[in-house]
Amino acid sequence: MAGQSPNGVGEYHPQNWQKQLSRKFRWRLTNQIDCLLGTFCKRYPEIDVSFEVLNHDGVVNRLRSNLDDIYVMSKPPADIDLVDETFMTNPLVVIAATNSLLAKRKQLVLSELAGERFILREKGSGTRMAIDHHFKATRFHPNLRLELGSNEAIKESVAGGLGISVLSSHALHGQAREHGVGVLNVQGFPIESNWHVVHHKGKKLSPIASVFKSYLLASV
Repeated sequence: MAGQSPNGVGEYHPQNWQKQLSRKFRWRLTNQIDCLLGTFCKRYPEIDVSFEVLNHDGVVNRLRSNLDDIYVMSKPPADIDLVDETFMTNPLVVIAATNSLLAKRKQLVLSELAGERFILREKGSGTRMAIDHHFKATRFHPNLRLELGSNEAIKESVAGGLGISVLSSHALHGQAREHGVGVLNVQGFPIESNWHVVHHKGKKLSPIASVFKSYLLASV
């Protein structure tokens, strides 16, 4: 017998609670999104949630083919007819090793970082797209040392003194300093960005996917 879903969204059949809710992330899970997923799973233990971590290009490829229920990304493509809702801010900040000379500065302008070595996310990631757009708009040309596909690897490299970076503030778990890296006060930063939950317009979401989407939008 059909009944109301746990948050009143649509209907569900109890025997279908074991269906997987598939979602695709364009980024390695940040702490805040990871916590949201963990809380959701605790609230609805009957639901088997599956996800895959992809960069922006990987998510867009799957989105174009309409392969999944829900996608979470920072820069939805403009050429696909989507239902697109923002649910969380994603500010991008400049970080450096806490024992560096830069970390002792109270304020910096971007041009003062011209001589620094940058460690950035790989091309194709949403973070890298936002950074490249900002640098182009400000006519800043970073001295690129490394491109890495993991926020954790970037933080470790920065903490080890290999260079500076621009990452989501969520990668630092909302703290100004964490594990040997800290946020620099650089004019023009943070770069404003947002997390979006999207799916194809006209797509009929499964009851469980609707529950998860409503949970995301109501949680932050």
